[in-house]
Amino acid sequence: MSSKIVVLSLALACLASGSAGKPEDASVPVRPGSAQVGRPFWNGHATFFRFAPSFGFNAVPGALRYRFTLSKAGDSEAGGGQPSFIASSPEAPLSPVWNGLGNAQWTVVCEGVDAEGKALGKAGERTFVKTAPFSGGYAPAARPYREAAQMVYEYMTSLPAMKTLVETGVPDQNYQHNAYPSKTHAAHIAAMLKWTEFDPKNREKAMRFARASGEYLLSQLEPASAPLAFWPPTYGRRPLEFDPKANGGRNRNSMVGNDPVGAAKYRGQVMSLYPADVGTQFVALYRATGERKFLDAARGIGETYLRIRRADGTWALKYWLATGEVQCPNPLVPTRPMVFFERLADATGDAKWRKAADECFAWLEKGPLTDWNWDGQFEDIEPRPPYMDLTKHNAIEAMFHLLKRREGDPAALKLAGELLRWSEDQFVFWEAPCAPDAKLPCSGSGNPFSPGRWHYPSVFEQYSCYIAIDASASKMIAAYLAMYRAERNPTHLEKARALADSITRIQEPSGRVPTFWTAKDQWMYDPRYDWLNCMASSAAALLDVAEACSMGGKTAP
Repeated sequence: MSSKIVVLSLALACLASGSAGKPEDASVPVRPGSAQVGRPFWNGHATFFRFAPSFGFNAVPGALRYRFTLSKAGDSEAGGGQPSFIASSPEAPLSPVWNGLGNAQWTVVCEGVDAEGKALGKAGERTFVKTAPFSGGYAPAARPYREAAQMVYEYMTSLPAMKTLVETGVPDQNYQHNAYPSKTHAAHIAAMLKWTEFDPKNREKAMRFARASGEYLLSQLEPASAPLAFWPPTYGRRPLEFDPKANGGRNRNSMVGNDPVGAAKYRGQVMSLYPADVGTQFVALYRATGERKFLDAARGIGETYLRIRRADGTWALKYWLATGEVQCPNPLVPTRPMVFFERLADATGDAKWRKAADECFAWLEKGPLTDWNWDGQFEDIEPRPPYMDLTKHNAIEAMFHLLKRREGDPAALKLAGELLRWSEDQFVFWEAPCAPDAKLPCSGSGNPFSPGRWHYPSVFEQYSCYIAIDASASKMIAAYLAMYRAERNPTHLEKARALADSITRIQEPSGRVPTFWTAKDQWMYDPRYDWLNCMASSAAALLDVAEACSMGGKTAP
């Protein structure tokens, strides 16, 4: 096939949303648990499912089989009119009836029965929500992807949140997410370097912004003699200095004094994924500028990682920055340190960094790639016990590594597909799951919440922030494109396009992409609560989709 025909085929795929690809069978469960083989049930705190779940119900003494009976919320019908099936195990998935269920809230009751079908006892009961499948035919993009991305970069660099640092050398004290210096400024660097690739005419301006964040982060590093030498703080070393009264009313439930709740609560702690993010951007700045100080700082960050590594191959999730003592023993899911070590290896030629990345991957294989505990690890959320705060972010990042390290391996491709299906199962919503004012039980807590008026299609972040977030849509776009490049299944490209189109539709004329895709009358929709790192991820995702649609070539995830 000629290259012209390949490009034409891909262009047609980009125009024909929903027209290609075999329909998915939603009755096939995702990573079903099994007590018999020792595979954990990851979904004990999940309430939303795109694909047929199986639950860890208990065996009933004397039972020969198990009867599953489902009832729809608000439906008083009982007996034979309810969906029901018989299975040999209480752990059986709901596959026999799944495709016939409507997209709604359901309750399933599992009973152990004898040879005559007499109930001997209840094995378990769960209430859940079945979510809508991908169908295609969603509203089109509001503007071309590259134009939308350009608007994002111009909007971001028009804000005091970024301009103030360039102009004064001091971060904007009115931008509350400057209370998270590592996350915010590493993202600024990444965004501006991406802008230089996309728009060379703005290279000088973008580099000025990138360098400002880089220089600021250099000034924040721990000294070489410190227990966590060269590590940057996750939380600001002191509160921001803005005047809440002069800056207008803010939602006080989200703030403590001048800082976001998380920054105030966890000041003095360091989350072990963020030094890697900063180090990765230091390496990128070194490559862009040739200045050794950035590479030297990255090396210092990496050396501390190697020095404090746990015996099991990863790190504690949180430490006290001043002493280096463990604050939270939850294990870090080390997908981002892997990226950092790989970039250090490429920049220095030192094999020890490649070895460190390999050891991170080995931990993933023994850890969440086996037990499926894709723990949500966010700087403003209290760490949770296993499976209570799942997220697709580190699952998708693991998928990227898997596709890169095991390219051409059918088993790895199958596992990558499972990670993608799981992420869609728990976090992708192709349409609103309920009526505008209805309430549903939230995954993780079971507490009622009202997602009916949010912007869709969208992607939720984590169980502890089960809400539509622009960076989550961006992460799933990258995931669908990675699998599209690996398998050439046009449905993956269609899904990426549907989410990219959604970004352009919520984008405002100013270029702003709101972080929280809630109803516009909710306080979180206020621009003051935007995370610019999330907005930057939207721009990068839009550019990635534009490239996939126009060229179809492989690029790094």
